[in-house]
Amino acid sequence: GEDGGGIHVANGANLTAAGSEITDNYASCGGGVYLRDATASFENCDISHNTGYVAGGGLDIDNSNTPGAVSFVACLIDSNTSYTFGGGMEVYMPGLTLSLSDCIVSGNHTDFDGGALHLYGYYENETLLGTANVANCRFQFNSGDRGGAIHTDCPTAITRSLFVRNYAGVYNSQQEAYGGTVCVDFTGS
Repeated sequence: GEDGGGIHVANGANLTAAGSEITDNYASCGGGVYLRDATASFENCDISHNTGYVAGGGLDIDNSNTPGAVSFVACLIDSNTSYTFGGGMEVYMPGLTLSLSDCIVSGNHTDFDGGALHLYGYYENETLLGTANVANCRFQFNSGDRGGAIHTDCPTAITRSLFVRNYAGVYNSQQEAYGGTVCVDFTGS
């Protein structure tokens, strides 16, 4: 599909996924899952081996028009690929509360920013401020140009989480590689 190869949720809808496998899907944005102005919770889900050709290998989340919350508890986000941003997950943050707890985020890859997670959208004069909270998660073997595990320009709290062998390398000739584990690139005011 064009957006959301496995699941597409939009326009104020609410998704609850528990014990679900979202695997081997392909799409322009959100190979596994595409959320647009939606609220969602994922518990004990496997989101693996998905490809987002434009953004968000595993998931693409865009809450640019509606404040909302998206949560992940005890999920596996593994071996997803994006050719631009967010190998595991691409998240446009304004107005969004994103939380990950007790998750394993492993083996995701992007050619640009955020091998595991790309969190963006806090720009100068932004009216809706999004936040991300990551707790008790394990990030391993993720790779991207900037932020092998996480690239963020949003308020992001990371607690009691383990980062193992994440890598920032030059995968495209347009950028330099930095932030093997976490790259914080705040350009707002």
